[in-house]
This record gives sequence, structure tokens and C-alpha cells, in this order.
Amino acid sequence: MAIKDYYKILRIQRTASSNDIKKAYYRLSRVFHPDICGNTPDNLRRFYEIAEAYNVLGNLDNRLQYSILLNNLFLNELLLYNTLKIPYFEKKTKSSQQGKMVIDY
Repeated sequence: MAIKDYYKILRIQRTASSNDIKKAYYRLSRVFHPDICGNTPDNLRRFYEIAEAYNVLGNLDNRLQYSILLNNLFLNELLLYNTLKIPYFEKKTKSSQQGKMVIDY
């Protein structure tokens, strides 16, 4: 499941305040507004992405739900990564040398 990174769209950090989010939205919407920069499909798509990001991050309840969703996604990817078996990084010990770990490459 692909989730849009609204912080990246607005070009802000995840710890940004509400005022920072609002400033970033107004700045970017002014840059990508169809009346100002031209009514091309790419500019419209970008403008609607900025508006969507502000609708999610501008409202505190929506931002909280989005943060929970991102954290769950991150934890699921982390658990998936931990269950992978990568032969190169598995540790192998030789029984002839007790107390010392030897990693074979």
C-alpha cells in the first residue's frame, strides 16, 4: 500500500508546527496555482496534491490519524525486515574455537 508523504509534498519536517504548515501551503499554492503558473496538467496535479496535503496536515485530528498510519506502516516494514534471512549477514561460529566468534564470508 503506497501512502503519499504529505510532509515531502509541502517540503516541511515532520515536527513542523501548524503555522509552518500553513506558511508552506500558502507559499507552494501560490507557486503552483493554475492562474499564476499556467493551466497545465502537471501544475494542476501538483496544486491538488498540495491542497490534499494541507487538508490532512492542517487539521490536528487528521494529522494525528495520518501519523498513526505512518507509524504503523513503518513498524510493519521494520518487522518484515527483521524476519528476512540474509545469508551474507548470518553469524556462523566454529566449535573448535570456544569463546570466539568467527564470521565466514
